Amino acid sequence: MGSRLLNKIGLFFAALVLVSPAILFFLWMI
Repeated sequence: MGSRLLNKIGLFFAALVLVSPAILFFLWMI
């Protein structure tokens, strides 16, 4: 149960790290 939660958190942070630069770049282009 705990490992599943950690896995979800890990996936969330991985997505955040991958998406954040794209969002910043998009905002910078505006």
